Order: sequence, then C-alpha cells, then structure tokens
Amino acid sequence: MQRTISTFLFFMVVSSQLLAQAPNSAPKSDKSLYSNNQILTMEDMVFNNSITPIKKVPLDTCSILIYDLDGKLISYNLNTEKINWKAQATDSDRTMSGNKLTIKDGIVYVPFINGEIYALNNQTGKAFWKTRLGNIKKGIIIKSQIPTIVDNQLFITTQNDNSNIYALDINDGGLIWNYKLDYPYNHIPILFFNNMVFTQSAPYFYSFDAKTGKALYKRVFNKAMYGKPITDNKNVFISDESRTLYAMNPNNLDILWQYELPENQYNIKERIFCHNNNIYFGTKGSGKTAVYSLKSENGILNWKTEFNNEKIEYITENNGFLWGYTEKGVIFKLDLITGKKMEEFQLTNIPVSNIEFKNETFLLYYCEAGLIEFDVPNKKEKYLYMRSSIDSGDAFIKLIR
Repeated sequence: MQRTISTFLFFMVVSSQLLAQAPNSAPKSDKSLYSNNQILTMEDMVFNNSITPIKKVPLDTCSILIYDLDGKLISYNLNTEKINWKAQATDSDRTMSGNKLTIKDGIVYVPFINGEIYALNNQTGKAFWKTRLGNIKKGIIIKSQIPTIVDNQLFITTQNDNSNIYALDINDGGLIWNYKLDYPYNHIPILFFNNMVFTQSAPYFYSFDAKTGKALYKRVFNKAMYGKPITDNKNVFISDESRTLYAMNPNNLDILWQYELPENQYNIKERIFCHNNNIYFGTKGSGKTAVYSLKSENGILNWKTEFNNEKIEYITENNGFLWGYTEKGVIFKLDLITGKKMEEFQLTNIPVSNIEFKNETFLLYYCEAGLIEFDVPNKKEKYLYMRSSIDSGDAFIKLIR
C-alpha cells in the first residue's frame, strides 16, 4: 500500500512532464516475483498512457514508413509522393533515430531513444497508447532496438541509467514484467524462441521465460556480446564484439561450437541471419572482408566471398539470394548456395538504412539525402523523397504490406 501511495504522489508531481502518463510501476500480476528489480525508481519506472482501445487497422499499402535520421517517423505515400503523417518523441531535443519499428495488425510499434514507445495507427499516425520507460531527460535509453512482439507481449531492452529488459502489454503499453540487466551496454535486439527470450548485456548472455520473466540461465564470456542473437529453430547463435561466433543450446546455454574469424576481421553485429539451416554473416575489418555461410549444425564453412577493402555494412535475404552493401556504397547480390557474386554495382548515393524490396525490379533504401529507388536491371537511382534536415546517422524504412 505504501508503494502504491508513493507512486501516486510521484505521478501527481511530474504528470505534466510525462505526457499525462499513468505510472505502472507494479506489473499486472504476481509475475514480478521473478524480477530482481521489483521496486522501480524514477530511472526505470514504466509510465503508460492508454489513449484509445487498441484494434486491428487495415494496411496503407501505398505507403512506406521512414524512421528518419533526425528521430522523426514519417509515413510517405509512394503514389502521391506526399507525407501522410509524422510522429516524434516528446523531448524535442532528441534528434536521432537509432532504432527500428514493428508492424502488427496494422499498428506501428516504435521506440524512441528517450525511452518512449508508441503504438500508432499506420493509416493516420494517431496513438493508441504511449509508454515511457523511466523519467530520464538526458542520455540514450533505447538504442539499436526493434520491438519483438509475441502474442500480447512486446519485448525490448534499455541501457545506461535504465538497463532493464521489459515485457509490455501491447493492449495498453503497461508493464507485464521486467528484469535489471548487469551492464548498461545493451545495444542489440532480443530474440524470442521456444517460449524463451534471449538477450545480451556486455559479457553476459541471458535466457528468460517469456511469460513470467523468470531468469533461466546466464552465461558469461570473455568479451562483450555485440552480435544479434539468431536461431535456426534448433539452437541459438550470437557473436562477440571481436572475432568469435558461438552456437548454444537454448535450453541451458551450453556452447556447442564456435567459429573464429581471421585476425583482420571482426564485428558481425547485426549483419547476420539464418536461412535453411545455414548461417550467413558479413564482417568488418582491415584489408579483405567477407560474407560467410556456415552450416548451423556444426559451424563448418560452406563458402566465403571476399571484398577487397570494403567493410560489409548490411546483408539480408530476398527470394533465395543474399543482398547487401558495403561501407563505400557497393551493392551486391550473392547466390545463397555458392556465394557467387550475381550483381555488384557502385551506388552514387550511399545507403544508411536497411533495404526494402518493392518488387523484382526495384529496391528501396535511405541515404543522407532521402529515399532512393534503385532500378536493378538498369542500375539507375531515383529520388522518391528529399529530406530537409542535415542530421547524419542511421535510418530505417519499412514498406507497409
């Protein structure tokens, strides 16, 4: 009772600064019994403001979502070439993107670096709910995250003065469970697999029961785990900040095998994915870098395709091929089975985002000047949207479909 009264008094004092959000410092059930952080402070308390009941929304399939470099989210109509709506964090000084978004049932779930998460109507940009993780006015709270949504739960990790993993209710943004992580360096999206959640925190790698938040296992490594965790639907894989990729048993985090990169290559980070029981990843480094394919079962090398003095910046899979681009703006297409280079072309406008495939002929990416449509057969670049701000950094785009 004392905790409830204290939370209410705190909210009355700061409500004008917090979007009139309602404090939800206590989870909605006794699942908090598994949390190591049950008494939430100003740094990690959850404030959720439910604006309107959540409901499925038809998709605006003529539009693309642009999470711009300045931290604004834009819905842009590709047919009319006009902006439908914009959304941004409450703190106007947070002019940085740094995160990604998820669409489920026509609702856009987007985190901002100041710790806010919004659930927006994809057609209008109007909010169903807004949640803030902590009341920290300076510094970055959410970075390099994409909301992972399973059933009615949204999973995300925070960093710096907050540093929790949260499970939020997608119906109103309220807290279901949370757990305090050991370090403030939580820069990688989480993985959901087999009713478990996996996440890193500097040298630690954790597994949690997704429903209750109960900590299951924690493994410590010699270096920071700075790679995106992935799965082949059997095991989980994660790389460190240096040269090692690990395969682990998801049930106990025992190491099954590990793969060492050459000394001049490192930092797989988020340039990794699984497809048909194979792992594909790209590297950075000095001299020759490469895209690799390994058998997920045992880590045996399938193939390696080298790039001279070109750091691999991004890779993805589309229609049975591996696409990517280098730091200097060379876009490439590889055969997934052999690693053979099918396409390679120097772009004029260097990408700073992921790639979206409009169809078999056109792909889309974002550069510091705006949205580019690339005609693959004719190797031509066309501006679809010119941005006005001068910010630099990373962006994210998402076709609505």
